[in-house]
Amino acid sequence: MKNRFLFGLGLFLMVGCGSTLEGELTVDGVALTWDRCESLAPKGFDGVDLVSRDERTVRLLRQGKAVVGVGFFEPEVAVGSNLGNCASGEITDTSEEINRVRVLEGYADIDCTATVRLEGSVEFSGCH
Repeated sequence: MKNRFLFGLGLFLMVGCGSTLEGELTVDGVALTWDRCESLAPKGFDGVDLVSRDERTVRLLRQGKAVVGVGFFEPEVAVGSNLGNCASGEITDTSEEINRVRVLEGYADIDCTATVRLEGSVEFSGCH
């Protein structure tokens, strides 16, 4: 009985804590395959990181609900590229909180040309 409870609890935590990303963004013409999204609150910023399976990160900063800045990080690089205000979209708080971090959701339409060409649309939810 105890094993069933632990299995059920583990399944609940995996499903309840997952983030969802849909849509397509390309970097210099190559599509990113999504892994997860994370709130930037633990890092002291307001917005989300969208992380691909190969650990490339698209950072969306917000002011109020509006997306106001885009950054791009290559894997294992501490300082990313500031691509500027080249996106429209919205990032909103949900009523959920995980580990004292408000869960975020939203969308962005991105069209950036700077150090890299980043373009496309993405929707995300469950970011914490």
